[in-house]
Amino acid sequence: MPIGPLTNAKWIKNYQNIHQRSLAHMMGEQVMFHVWEIQDLCLRHEPKKILDFGCGKAYAYTDRKIQKLFNAEMFLYDIGVDKYQKLPQGLEEEQIDAVISCDVLEHIPEDFIDATFEYWYSLNPKFVFATIAQYPAMAKLDDGNNAHVTVKPAVWWEEKLFKYINCPTTFVYCLQGGAMYKSVYLPGVAP
Repeated sequence: MPIGPLTNAKWIKNYQNIHQRSLAHMMGEQVMFHVWEIQDLCLRHEPKKILDFGCGKAYAYTDRKIQKLFNAEMFLYDIGVDKYQKLPQGLEEEQIDAVISCDVLEHIPEDFIDATFEYWYSLNPKFVFATIAQYPAMAKLDDGNNAHVTVKPAVWWEEKLFKYINCPTTFVYCLQGGAMYKSVYLPGVAP
């Protein structure tokens, strides 16, 4: 089954503009808040190449070099940053064996969530780790709408996720004010 589009020209332009408006927006540092959880997953599952889906400006990798803690090669993807706009293709795509995505899913319009999950799990990863903010963002899109376009409760995400899940998956739901809760999902085991 062909995978649907993961985005469109409007969203690419919106996120390019956010990145260009401010060097401080979408730095790609959110992954650093979860580095120990991801490192633990890497120690257990030993991925060789990890896709960071929505890496932002990749500060965590270019400046902090956190990939050393994962003992894996990174493939960085972000629709808003020119040098990271291409998804892995061919052999590079076949080599992806884990997916991480921190503070990204809530930025993806509802129309593209299914295709995003379908894409992630089509890679047959050893694990998926994602964080999802459940509150409005400070950043605004060009049209003035909030940059967190898909703010949904965990049960909504679970319904979407369970159509595609094929590996251990950890979602960290982030609430306004800094509180978080984590859910670990396994294929074939309903929440």
